Amino acid sequence: MASSTATYGMSWETVATTPSGSNTQIQFNNNGSFGADANFTWASSTQLLTITGTSTISGNLGVGTTTPAYKLDVAGQIRFSSGGFVFPDGTTQTTATTATTTSPSFSVHKNGTNQTVTFDTATKVTWSTEKWDTNSNFASNAFTPTVAGKYLFIIAVRWANTSDQGVEDLNLYKNGVLEAGTRFSASGTGAQTGIITILADANGSTDYFEAYVHNNTSTGDRDILGAADGTFFQGYKLP
Repeated sequence: MASSTATYGMSWETVATTPSGSNTQIQFNNNGSFGADANFTWASSTQLLTITGTSTISGNLGVGTTTPAYKLDVAGQIRFSSGGFVFPDGTTQTTATTATTTSPSFSVHKNGTNQTVTFDTATKVTWSTEKWDTNSNFASNAFTPTVAGKYLFIIAVRWANTSDQGVEDLNLYKNGVLEAGTRFSASGTGAQTGIITILADANGSTDYFEAYVHNNTSTGDRDILGAADGTFFQGYKLP
């Protein structure tokens, strides 16, 4: 057996013993003799190290770093082609998700556009502008929360031309049906604002909520003012 030391500190030995295993298999000490395993190979042409079967690493493994501080420490991007992440509680995430919150909330208003409400007709209030919508659950004038739970809703409507003692209803609809609301009578003929707060339960999938008004004043149609600070619809999930 002869030995040598290379310029850069690498050393090798020349032995008469024929290496064990097949081509590309990495050699190891097997009780003083060469050993090899088909699960541990090196392809010099592609510089590809392949480990199959079950392997264990007792320390930290670094990819792109020589100072790994964790069991797996990667300096760079990680790509999963299948399988996904398995978390400590046993759940698996296989697809990327849009950032959401477990307590959805929204706030919408009419952005200055008035809305005429016909006498004695239940009318859905329309909303042109979202101030915020944390989970993108508000669309087509309705809020459809994707997280189940109890939600607090606030509806404010400012009437432009109420008559003295005019009667108006302000309601929250759930799935197209009246959930709760209130009726108020205007005192005087100036602009009047009605506000309600309602607690409602949502199943987190199909339940949706809308704001409705009912003009009960016999003198004719009424206008809702579109000012954002006077007419708005808000809601959020309670903890």
